[in-house]
Amino acid sequence: MKFRILEDQPPGGNAPRKFRPLSAEEEYNALPWYGQAAQAADDTARFIANGLTLGYADKIAGYLGGEGTEAERAKTERARERAGSAAIGAEILGTLGPVGALAKSGVSATRLVPAGMEGMKGLIARSLATGADAGTLGAIQATGNDTDPITGALLGAAGGAAGNVAGEALTAGASKALGAFNKPVKTMTPEELKAAGSAAYARAKDAGVIFKPEAVGNLRDTVYKDMAEFGFHPTNQPGAGVAFDELARLSQGGNVSLEGLESLRRMAAGGFNPTNPSNNKLLGQITERIDDFTANATPQDILAGNAKAATDALSEGRDMWSRFRKVEKVDELLGRAGLNAGSAGSGGNIENATRQQLKRILTDKKMMRGFTADEKEAVRKAVLGTPGQNTLRLAGKLSPQGNGLMAALGGAASFANPWVGLPAMAIAAGAKKGSEAITARNAELVKKLIAAGGSKSALEGPKNALQRLTEAQREPLIRALMAGGLVAAGER
Repeated sequence: MKFRILEDQPPGGNAPRKFRPLSAEEEYNALPWYGQAAQAADDTARFIANGLTLGYADKIAGYLGGEGTEAERAKTERARERAGSAAIGAEILGTLGPVGALAKSGVSATRLVPAGMEGMKGLIARSLATGADAGTLGAIQATGNDTDPITGALLGAAGGAAGNVAGEALTAGASKALGAFNKPVKTMTPEELKAAGSAAYARAKDAGVIFKPEAVGNLRDTVYKDMAEFGFHPTNQPGAGVAFDELARLSQGGNVSLEGLESLRRMAAGGFNPTNPSNNKLLGQITERIDDFTANATPQDILAGNAKAATDALSEGRDMWSRFRKVEKVDELLGRAGLNAGSAGSGGNIENATRQQLKRILTDKKMMRGFTADEKEAVRKAVLGTPGQNTLRLAGKLSPQGNGLMAALGGAASFANPWVGLPAMAIAAGAKKGSEAITARNAELVKKLIAAGGSKSALEGPKNALQRLTEAQREPLIRALMAGGLVAAGER
């Protein structure tokens, strides 16, 4: 240990000189440049080792070197005084080792979260799992530092969960901002969807696929077995009974064309009954069997034609016609909303009429059929609105174009105090127009989503290189934040 004379000694006199030890930083500054480099390298190695071993490095070094744990910890504290904030960075770098090892191991809680879980549920599940992993490492680290492992586990879990939330929010926000440079996805019009569906069906027909009667008989036997296991009874599942009877008829009539099987499939789909779930479930199984049969037919099942080309075209045709029918349904509902709003009262209630009509998609099982999860969510957003939009909607009730009673109240207020009432009514009119525009935009988004295939990702289009690069850094960023939380918890 080096000493130096205190600088505040009074001049002259016989008072004994006082000494104090050099601080770690002063001791470091007194070294030559090569000594500083060597000391910095030694300190960095100490920090990395401490992070890599979750606080056990000083214990190990004290045992191997013979100086004891406390002596090594004193050296680490001196090193922290010299390094300052650089010590945290080096220790986080070391802590990334056990964090990454746990994430890749079979015992990581993050492996229990389904890969496709999205939205708030996915965020909560991943944050809890990350918190569980960090809590485990926090308890180990606390033991290494001879502190309370329960407190270490709690602090680690909190830091891990917060790190996951922050990491996901940062990467999602950056990706969204970078996505502003993408070109908007052009969706097909209803006329284009209809034309594409017709063209695909024509290609399927031109393929001239004909199935052998024995192959169709095997399909019939498979469907019969499914129905027997299901507990089919014609009284309970009448639609399924009609579809099976038609399949049995086809299997006994010689060779069967792809068109014949497609007609059978449409018959099965048409037997849907919103009040009979068991009938619908069995019809769904029959439809799946038909699809599997046409898509996986072997050369031994086919008498003529190109089965793969035909089934691919048929699948495309179904998809395009499904999109067309759903867009047509939404357009029909929006048309009714316009008629209802125009024929009632002041004719200014188009937003409410639009919401009421679109709500039918969510409440009518038959109408809802065929809508994807993303499409239903888009319809729900159009029906319920957002908090901000609903605030505008509420403010718009005082608009002169609103319902009669509220408009009358606004008019009365304007008459009583025009300096207040007239500006208020103008603001209300603007709020009403704004809310209506948002509802119209949400309804249009439903149509675009359907035309794009029913998936938000398809509507958003392919991500650019910067977006992909940013999202690829999500896991490393979360691990770095998790490691930072563990280091902070260890220094409590």
